[in-house]
Parts: sequence; C-alpha cells; structure tokens
Amino acid sequence: MKKLFLLLSVLIMSGCATNVVVKDNFTCTSEMPFMVGQITNQSGINPEGDKDAVTLMKEAMVAELAKSSLPQGDKGYSIDVTILRYEPGDAFKRWLMPGWGATVLDVAVAVKDPANNKVGEMSISRNIAAGGGYTIGAWKYVFTEVAKAIIEELTKRRRG
Repeated sequence: MKKLFLLLSVLIMSGCATNVVVKDNFTCTSEMPFMVGQITNQSGINPEGDKDAVTLMKEAMVAELAKSSLPQGDKGYSIDVTILRYEPGDAFKRWLMPGWGATVLDVAVAVKDPANNKVGEMSISRNIAAGGGYTIGAWKYVFTEVAKAIIEELTKRRRG
C-alpha cells in the first residue's frame, strides 16, 4: 500500500510541467517597452467554443504583460508567439490514467526590436498530463500559464 501511495504521489507531482528553452542567451534593454506582436497557430487545432487558440493566446499575453513590471508601448520589443502544438486534452482521461488525455501547448517565441530584427528566441512547452477534477479547464488556462512563463523569462532578461 505504501508503494502504491508513493507511485501515485510521484505521478501526480510530475503530471504538470513547464519547460523553457532560451536560444542564444539574449538580453533586453531595461528602458525599451514591450508589446504583444503577431500570434499564429501552426498546430491546426482549436479548442471548442467561441474563441480560437490565437485569441486565447493573445488575451493571455496581453493580461500577463499588463500585470508584469515590464514597460509597455508600441515602439519597442515585439513578442511574437507561434503555437506549434496544441492538444486540449481531457480531464476525465487524465483522472483515469495519467498521460492519457494530456493538455499540451508548445510555442515558439521571437522577440524583435523596433526595426523587426530578431533579438531573442525561446520555446516553451506546457504539459498537463495527470490529474482529475482540479485540471478541468486546462484546455483554456494552459494559455495563461504559457504566457506567464514567457513574461517571467523576459523579465529575467532585462538589463539595467
């Protein structure tokens, strides 16, 4: 019984993961403002409902940028996000068997200066692979979690 409890605990604790990979270890100047740029969906998959993946990602990015300490404005760094993989998942399936029905969101982020030159890139992957009732709605809040990870990484990369 103790081993079963340990196994279930490990599965639950490892069921959600966010992975951030930054290319070229870039930095951003502290006085230059940020804005949400182009959001594209290359996954071809959209959640059911009235909002598509692009709209959900854009809304999450705008909200997280507004909550952050990063300066905001139209004449600064543009944060472009490409949705590479999106799987809405299913909380009931995750509850039955961790890993089955996972919610997945993989994005590529390009940070561009006002002259449209790419100054930095990162990829972020968010996977919700285990859980039950408390993961209901993961198909939607995964966008907020990825946006939060993007903004946190950009905040770390400001110099000055």
